[in-house]
Amino acid sequence: MIHIDALVIALSRIVDHIVPIWRELPANLRGNFYVPDKEYKNVLKKYPDVNFQIFEKHIWAFRREKGPVIASILSSVIREIVTAKRKTILVEHGCGDTFGIDSIKNPLSLSRKNDNLDILIYLAPGHHPAKVFKKLRPEVPVKLIGCPKMDAWHIRPPKPRSDPPVVVISFTWDWQDQQWGEWAKTIRGTWSYYKDFLPQLKNQNWKIYGNLHPKMWSKAAVVFKDLGIPLISFEEALEIGDLYICDQSSTIFEFASTGRPVVLLNAPWYQKDIQQGLRFWKAANIGMQVNEPDKLISTIEMALEDPEIIRKRRERIINYIYPIRDGTASKKAAEAIVSAIKKDPMFDLLMRPENKKIPVIAEKSFTFNNRKLNPGDQMYLYPEKAIRMQEKKLISIGKK
Repeated sequence: MIHIDALVIALSRIVDHIVPIWRELPANLRGNFYVPDKEYKNVLKKYPDVNFQIFEKHIWAFRREKGPVIASILSSVIREIVTAKRKTILVEHGCGDTFGIDSIKNPLSLSRKNDNLDILIYLAPGHHPAKVFKKLRPEVPVKLIGCPKMDAWHIRPPKPRSDPPVVVISFTWDWQDQQWGEWAKTIRGTWSYYKDFLPQLKNQNWKIYGNLHPKMWSKAAVVFKDLGIPLISFEEALEIGDLYICDQSSTIFEFASTGRPVVLLNAPWYQKDIQQGLRFWKAANIGMQVNEPDKLISTIEMALEDPEIIRKRRERIINYIYPIRDGTASKKAAEAIVSAIKKDPMFDLLMRPENKKIPVIAEKSFTFNNRKLNPGDQMYLYPEKAIRMQEKKLISIGKK
């Protein structure tokens, strides 16, 4: 049987968005879940039930298979997918922010027609990326699914506020990226603007914890350590946090989707006169915003009270970003994938046992296994071989 593979060789946190979908797929359709060598041990420890393979060591297997590929961030693997002539199930990660650029450097940008990517279906967390994607690729089916990563959290009862409350402050990558050029300067994190104010967050009427984008760890972890502020994962922040503070990340919306307040950190280089997507600024009112470090403490105190006007606004915005929050996002995604495959005639072969030959008809004259075949001749091949020969237009699949 031809299987569905998954391919995630960007940051391991992207795996968190794909694994829940993977688990909901029928077991007989799951193939390999490819990850980079540097992330293999981490993801295997976190998800021991998933059939992870190191992409660099098993790239030959990826090239050999012909089933569809589930992928999210594609920049470093799009060539492999296209070269292998594999259809793609494109899963948006996070909230699907776009930063207002038509040529954005996230999954949406890699769905443009000039990339030769054959997309079977696009799975969107909410209305914003779905709308952008439909404009870019109107011929590709789009399915709203919500956020699979958050399924388990969306069915939990509301977390009672701790006493004292737990506040988590998080910083995204303070990056300068050549690929993004000038845009990297306008959407980078706010670490350099707020780091000197961090000591004042201690000894307040709350417990304070830190969180960092993986690429910020080497720069910022030592500062938190020296201050005695414990660093925790985002999963731990979801578990214990009463308030989440962050500059620029989908985790802002993920935390808010659990019904808890958030505070957004702004910096002078954030251009408020330019609409650049959800965080900048279509959905920025999901929580209170801070423009200057000396306003942070008073804003935290107000945000912890979670005023009704802010709470209702947060709910309205979350309904737009993650319209499905009943714990079924992963299931809906898996169902959409199977449905899309069934509608594609080529992938009818997905349901056929790989050790059982199927009938095919020669479309032109050629020699196979020392047998001379003429147009119209029938023979039997294993499904994988039949697909390869069909791609070369040597045969068609089916009986006379």
